Parts: sequence; C-alpha cells; structure tokens
Amino acid sequence: MTAHNYSESVTVRINLVRASYYYQLYKQLSTVDNFTSENQQDCVYYQNERYNSVKQALLVAKLEYQQGWRLVEDISCYVRKLHRKYAGNFTKITIQEEGVLELSRLCETIYNMQNSGKNYDEPDNLHFELLIGGEENRL
Repeated sequence: MTAHNYSESVTVRINLVRASYYYQLYKQLSTVDNFTSENQQDCVYYQNERYNSVKQALLVAKLEYQQGWRLVEDISCYVRKLHRKYAGNFTKITIQEEGVLELSRLCETIYNMQNSGKNYDEPDNLHFELLIGGEENRL
C-alpha cells in the first residue's frame, strides 16, 4: 500500500481486521494436536478468506486513492457534491452514485460493529469491484 501512496482508511481497516481474524482462526486450528482432514479443510478456508480480505483491502485503498476521497470519513463531502450536482434532487442520482452511498453506510455500520465486538455480514467483493471499474482493475 505504501508503494502506491494508499492510506489506511476505515474501509481498508475493516478488511484488515477481517484478515487478522481469519489468521487467528488459522493459527489456532493449525496448532491442534489431533489434526484431521476436516481441520485441514478449515485451515485452507481460513487462509483463502485471509487472502481475500487483504486483496479487498487493497482494492478499497485503490478505489479511494483513484476517487480522491475515503468512503466513510469523507462521505459528507461526496453528499454535498451530489447535492450541488443535482440541485438537491437525489432522485436523479445514478446507480453507481447510489451504490457508493449504500457502500459507505454499510462500511460505517460494519466498522461500528467491529468496534463493539459484534458479528457482522461483510460486503461482498462485487460492490468494490463494480465501483473500481470491474474486471480490468482486479488484483
């Protein structure tokens, strides 16, 4: 992230915390004395989820860098921009603009839940990939 001047925003942090969580699960399971094939499958799953979470963090950092603002911290600036663009008529916003607003609300909710120690449903990768520009910008 440093090489590309990406910063660690709330949305990036969500994914890094998730990656850390899966790493801890992997670490706990891999040190079990009675290691079974089921444990091995779980370890593979945890490693894949960890990888996907780190990848997601990078995709979000890239998105935020490209658009010049952070999804959670700077959303009020984005809303003001939309307000000016559509003269206060938010029924005219595009699907992508609506998606950005929805994604920002979702990420803020997840972040608040992580900080309170509650479980949460993670946003799927498709949301971020659509906002970044799809297949050509995948890592």
